[in-house]
Amino acid sequence: MQLNKCGKKTGIYHELMLIVDTCQAASMYQKIYSPNVIALGSSMIGEDSLSHHLDSTLGVYMIDRYTYYALGFLQSVWPNSNRTLAEFLACCPKSKCLSTVRVRTDLFNKDPSKVLITDFFGSVRNIAYLQEKLEPDIA
Repeated sequence: MQLNKCGKKTGIYHELMLIVDTCQAASMYQKIYSPNVIALGSSMIGEDSLSHHLDSTLGVYMIDRYTYYALGFLQSVWPNSNRTLAEFLACCPKSKCLSTVRVRTDLFNKDPSKVLITDFFGSVRNIAYLQEKLEPDIA
């Protein structure tokens, strides 16, 4: 995956967090080599990523285990929070996820324990509503 072509060279991102929640998730970030990227996979290569709970009415699993615990962590984060990226990365140990969460930090030049999770999550955006219809500018 060559993020440099469309990302870092053009200034589209400063830092990037990639989260993959699927079976063999760690395989999805192996070939990334762009700087300032931290990647997380809910399972290592050769390992399944499991669901959390079943909705018996619908007969389907509703949420994956990693997503369930990550969402639980993020629901406690506010824009003025002092929770760290390291805390987020540890939100789903094997005892909860039943898979091995892997984190790739070699491309990320910061200590996750010194990075606020709000650098990636928890921002509040002001939204401006438009009354007029916008036409696409297709060239």
